[in-house]
Amino acid sequence: MPLLPTLDALTPLLAVMAVALGLTHLASGDAFGSPTNLPVGIELWGAKRHPTQIYETLSALLILWLYWPGRARIQSWTPGTYFFTFAASSAGAQLFLEAFRADSILLTNGFRQAQLIAWAVIAFCLLALGWINREQYNQPKQPQP
Repeated sequence: MPLLPTLDALTPLLAVMAVALGLTHLASGDAFGSPTNLPVGIELWGAKRHPTQIYETLSALLILWLYWPGRARIQSWTPGTYFFTFAASSAGAQLFLEAFRADSILLTNGFRQAQLIAWAVIAFCLLALGWINREQYNQPKQPQP
């Protein structure tokens, strides 16, 4: 099976799984937020915290809606573009959401491991999209009948 069309075919499943992951984090209490005084905070372990699990679920729902299969604009994309734009969007959401989490793995100088991974995923996706577009425009043009 060709890699890029296969990744494109798996993208809707991955988007639904991202929503499910947010819901499982909410149900289990994992990926909890840092303490807050905002009215949207939820009580967890004796403190009012950012509802990062809800943020995660809402961002995954937004990404799922944006990349829902069957949209005309998506069907005309070059193979691989669908998957890599979805992956970059998901990594961007993770990059933003990590700032509110209290259980992140911190590296030296206060960098969060998940944010560094998200930056790497975004960079890889942008390189892949550049390669895909370069390959598309270097294809010889077929004469129109």
